[in-house]
Amino acid sequence: MRTSIGAGTKRAAPVLAGLALVSVMVTPGGAQAAISPAAANDRAPRYVVDAYCGDGTTSVTIVPAAGFDPLSATDDQLTANGLPPRPTNPTDLATWTRFVTGQVHQDSTGCGVQAPTAPDGTARPVVSATGRASGFWGGNVVDSNIYEDAYGSWHVPKAGAPANADARSFSWVGIGSGSSSTNLLLQGGSASDYFAIGGAAYSLWWEWYPGHTSIDVDNLVNYNDLVSVHVHFVPHSGYVTITDQTTGFSHTYTHTSSVMVPDNTAEWIVERPQLGSSGHYWRDYLSKSTTTFTGAKASAPGYANIPLGQLPHTWRTLQTCVSPIVTMSNPGGISADGLSFTETWLAYGHTDDDVNCRG
Repeated sequence: MRTSIGAGTKRAAPVLAGLALVSVMVTPGGAQAAISPAAANDRAPRYVVDAYCGDGTTSVTIVPAAGFDPLSATDDQLTANGLPPRPTNPTDLATWTRFVTGQVHQDSTGCGVQAPTAPDGTARPVVSATGRASGFWGGNVVDSNIYEDAYGSWHVPKAGAPANADARSFSWVGIGSGSSSTNLLLQGGSASDYFAIGGAAYSLWWEWYPGHTSIDVDNLVNYNDLVSVHVHFVPHSGYVTITDQTTGFSHTYTHTSSVMVPDNTAEWIVERPQLGSSGHYWRDYLSKSTTTFTGAKASAPGYANIPLGQLPHTWRTLQTCVSPIVTMSNPGGISADGLSFTETWLAYGHTDDDVNCRG
């Protein structure tokens, strides 16, 4: 059992190895290591191990430092204490304030359960300086730096589908291409699915690709909940912190591997996920959902918290893969401050055999 906690709450617990931001040594395989004096006192956040999930992955809760005041903290201080950056939109700010002051919280279980569908982490080819169509992704990708942190927030979009059909849509933030077990894609996000039998279904999930399938961690999320994701990726370790500020769910999932290293991409994406098994894979209809990403920024060595719009980036338009070609969603322009854009749903599209699709 893991518990979502409000800022300033203290709880005696072991400290997790593997998180570079808190002076804790990384040990491949998720093993616990000795903590440094900086991480052992009440002036630093503490990392509560909830479960070891296998494959070098650990589920943890970040407990903010004793006396930590989120209402006066900088974004860097908030991040170090496992909290999402402060939004500027007044409605989102009110939701954020309730969350960081502990007015909402949600209990959840350790590692989550394997998701019935998974984001696709297929290696992405080099793209032009502007962008192109994709059968998988719609959104924005930054490149030309070795990114270590990526941030983003959005309201979970409402799901919809054609009559008597299923449709799916994933919104996520990630780092990496997923081109190999060395250049993993670390990602976390929300799902807005609609099923002909059962109706709308929403969840939060994380994935390391390749090597670890998508894992659902919160099925109590609903459309319009304010969700934030922070992905951190350095050589041999990384983590994803997923927060539903509306319900109070917040949890961190770490991964260690002796061979994993970040490459030069980070992403803010709406995806039509891959379905199937045993060598036969396809793409379903795109759920009728529009996602507005806010607080979209990334960090690389020598560059801290740079807005997406100020980094070298390319866009993706999400289209079907075979005739008739249908544009299903399209990213609008990035805001003047570089921090937000909207991936607008345009059409359900049609199902495609995955062999005909390219990233």
